[in-house]
Amino acid sequence: MADDTNDNNTNPSDDPDTVLRELKKQAEYGKLFAATLTKDAAAIEGAVKELNKNRDDIDKNEKAYAAGDFLKKFADLRSRVDDKWPCLRRVLEDKADLADLVIRTYRDDILQARAKLEEITEHLTAAQRELALRTRELADKQEYLNSLMNLPAALATQLTTLTALDKKVQDASQDPLRTFEAYATADEIIRQFEEELFIPTTDEFHKLVFAKWGDVVRTQRALAKAQNKVSTLTGEQSTAEQTVADLTKDRIAELLRRWTAALLRAATQSADEEVPEWATSTSP
Repeated sequence: MADDTNDNNTNPSDDPDTVLRELKKQAEYGKLFAATLTKDAAAIEGAVKELNKNRDDIDKNEKAYAAGDFLKKFADLRSRVDDKWPCLRRVLEDKADLADLVIRTYRDDILQARAKLEEITEHLTAAQRELALRTRELADKQEYLNSLMNLPAALATQLTTLTALDKKVQDASQDPLRTFEAYATADEIIRQFEEELFIPTTDEFHKLVFAKWGDVVRTQRALAKAQNKVSTLTGEQSTAEQTVADLTKDRIAELLRRWTAALLRAATQSADEEVPEWATSTSP
């Protein structure tokens, strides 16, 4: 009885070389997977250590917070101030309303200064985005202009390459055994003409270069304007930050300064109002 086995019908997956390649891939994958697991395990271990440290810190801070008894202490402090407040207003007598006005005006000045700082910061952020955009735009336009300026040299290089390929076509076409080589090489030359080569006329090249150079000049001008705007707003932001810092550095000292100035103005106005009529008369 004839053997039904036919070597030509061997399953490709049973080919020894194929099986060997699969085993090698599995081994490589196993190593990579093991390395990934090791890396992940190390990361998880580090995270667990950090979480344990955080948990210990939480316990420590919880005890410190409880020991501080902050709610009661702050409540007691506020209660003492609330009890003292009416007495202080009575002592100020007729100047109590002036005192409230000084404090209210001071707080309004702080709010206005902070609002101005926030507004300037928003404008600065927008200006910085515009500057980044103009910077990228200039880089792109300059890169394109540079590629045009390098076009003569690039075309000379491409011409040398294609001339060499053309010679190969001519040589290979003389040998029947190299017909496909000649065909494939000719196809490559055609592909480069269709996909890679850019060969404008002299007039087109002149117009294109000057047009793109004009784009670079205009973008550079826009960039300079954006840079100037950022510089101006940065200075305004620094000034606004300093204003807020000066107003809030020592609130009590600032209020005392304003209170003294308010009392001086009030005293001056009172003196003017008390001048007798005969002292201002111009009649003989």
